[in-house]
Amino acid sequence: MPFTGGPSVRVSPNNKIEIRWTANFVGEGRVDIFDNPNGGVFIDAKTSPEATGHTIDFSVGGVLQADTTYFFRVIHKDPTNVRPDLTNDPAPYPPFFTGAQAIGDVFADVDVDSAAISWMANVIGFGRVDYGLASPDEHSASDVDNITDHAIALSGLLPGATYQFRVSNRHAIDGDSLAETTGVFTTLDSAPSGTHLTQPLARPRVIHPEDVATLSVRVRHKGKPVPNVLVHFQAITGTAGGDAISDATGKATIWMQGVTPGLLRVEASSPDAGNRLVIPVVVHQ
Repeated sequence: MPFTGGPSVRVSPNNKIEIRWTANFVGEGRVDIFDNPNGGVFIDAKTSPEATGHTIDFSVGGVLQADTTYFFRVIHKDPTNVRPDLTNDPAPYPPFFTGAQAIGDVFADVDVDSAAISWMANVIGFGRVDYGLASPDEHSASDVDNITDHAIALSGLLPGATYQFRVSNRHAIDGDSLAETTGVFTTLDSAPSGTHLTQPLARPRVIHPEDVATLSVRVRHKGKPVPNVLVHFQAITGTAGGDAISDATGKATIWMQGVTPGLLRVEASSPDAGNRLVIPVVVHQ
């Protein structure tokens, strides 16, 4: 997004949708609302006078219906026409939900000393994971991706330990928590003694629509790489898949292409391995 802050969305207690952003020059503001991420049917629009920062409110229960997902485009226009418009074009447009902001589909993929926490939300924002042994307020990890679906890797964890955690989507300008939920996960006691699959690259993978990227796992036995092992990749969500044979370093790799923005989960498995590995992949807008 080509803005110095936002765009961000918040549902206020008086049933108003607040869309806010900031730019590095004075401009006229406009928000267009549509019924689907590619534009589709135009629903409503509002404007605001020249400023560097804009906050535009839409009421729920009027043109916008309650408990409904809509999609928006922000335009920040230089009235002198010297600078190009700032906008979140091209589609798909980010969504907002005219109801309670919430997080769901939380998933923890754990290893001996690491974990990848992924989730989906009905509101865009930066992602954050707070975690710790006694409480979730001991450590934190975050991203600055203003999206609904996040996956954040945690490292340096203790083996065989149970961690409390809290995931949240954060306002892209003021950092307030927009939606959050809590949970627990337990790291593995030790690496499996038999043949098992691990990820040689940092988790999770982050790709962009239309990008062609690699997705890899490594086959190991008692800490050593195992070549010539068939690994099958199959998408749990979305469409991706294929087979690969591990090379001399034990690494099996497929090529994949991000098409639909959101959270994609790919499961790697092998008849020779004692585990299945779920890999969260975030396809950015």
